[in-house]
Amino acid sequence: MDRFSIATVDHFSIDIYIRYEMTKTLTEKTLLVKCENCGFYFVPQGKSDSKYCSRIKGNAEKPCSEIGAYRKYKKSITDERKYYISITKHYYYLVKNKQISKSDYCIWSEYAQSLYKKYKKKDITFQALKKWLDLDFDKAVKMQK
Repeated sequence: MDRFSIATVDHFSIDIYIRYEMTKTLTEKTLLVKCENCGFYFVPQGKSDSKYCSRIKGNAEKPCSEIGAYRKYKKSITDERKYYISITKHYYYLVKNKQISKSDYCIWSEYAQSLYKKYKKKDITFQALKKWLDLDFDKAVKMQK
């Protein structure tokens, strides 16, 4: 049987239509998922493990699929990671404004990344990483050359 069509019903009732759609959903075993951002239920499009719907809720400009994923990412970033990123961005900004050389930044960045990886593996403490990140840029680069 084809999908229910309003045009084929002489005496249309919204109640009948909703009952029909719910019955079809249950008999076809359609997967319903609760959006982790807005809380509404939706049928995943594409990947069946989608966590966010494609609705644009309220006065938002973007759908839950973009907003929810970004919020989850922001919550997962630790204060230590934020600190590391802010220092890295600051020095990259100085490179873009030609206040430090790109080659020196690359030397600094490579060592900073290796220290951050050591921190993530718990080989060094955050205080040790922070101490190096807080060094004067030129001094930190000279230590690596």
